[in-house]
Amino acid sequence: MVANRRRMRNRSLHEALRAFTEQAALTLDAQKHAGAEVPFEVVESPGARAALYCYRPLTSAFIGERADTLEQLPGHLPAVRALEGLGGLDDYLGARGEARVPEDPGDRADATLHAFLAEAGRAPVVAKP
Repeated sequence: MVANRRRMRNRSLHEALRAFTEQAALTLDAQKHAGAEVPFEVVESPGARAALYCYRPLTSAFIGERADTLEQLPGHLPAVRALEGLGGLDDYLGARGEARVPEDPGDRADATLHAFLAEAGRAPVVAKP
């Protein structure tokens, strides 16, 4: 095991997040296949001789537009409940650029779950053999 590799020690939190993330991924994928489009922005970055442009998907916006649907998933409430009692959610949200951290523990947990899901949507997918 690599020394810098961290493991989630809270098994119930891990299971609740895993279950919700899987349900959300299936739901969002089905919506994409049904014609929903992930919005994007075009970002300019300097190149050696000319500006380079790339598309950056606005994953968080796509997820936010579907918050009502995602809140109805069976794994949503257990994931929110698992997050509610944790400390450090405000730091987690701040580190992800969230400008407003809700005062209410349930709202803060829900915002954290949204940020977690958006981050998971941006991460590269690595298949395990």
